[in-house]
Amino acid sequence: MIVAEKELLIRVQNELLKKTFSKKSIRLSVAQTCISEGIRANLVLKICQISRSSYYYKPHIEDKKAGKSPSPFTKKLTGSYDNDSVVIEEIIKLLALPFVDYGYLKTTTSADRFSLA
Repeated sequence: MIVAEKELLIRVQNELLKKTFSKKSIRLSVAQTCISEGIRANLVLKICQISRSSYYYKPHIEDKKAGKSPSPFTKKLTGSYDNDSVVIEEIIKLLALPFVDYGYLKTTTSADRFSLA
């Protein structure tokens, strides 16, 4: 190890000794400070006992859901589109018939037969 690296090592260790070493958030803030001052990241992370993945982790935005948002339209077999509310009304009418207890497959098949979907 070069003399400069040893000095940096001692400086980081002294910085960590001033604070309670057990909390990861404090170790992370000390590591960020030292890295922003120009000390090599891998050396600081090793001394602070922080994994690289923990240091570079960026939390996801909680307000945003993953994936594509649902469409307000349903594509019919003819290729045209209908508003979902129209399709839902037709399915409700279909299921309102007496003694009807359809599951997904039968409802879809019946909707296809009546060209609802």
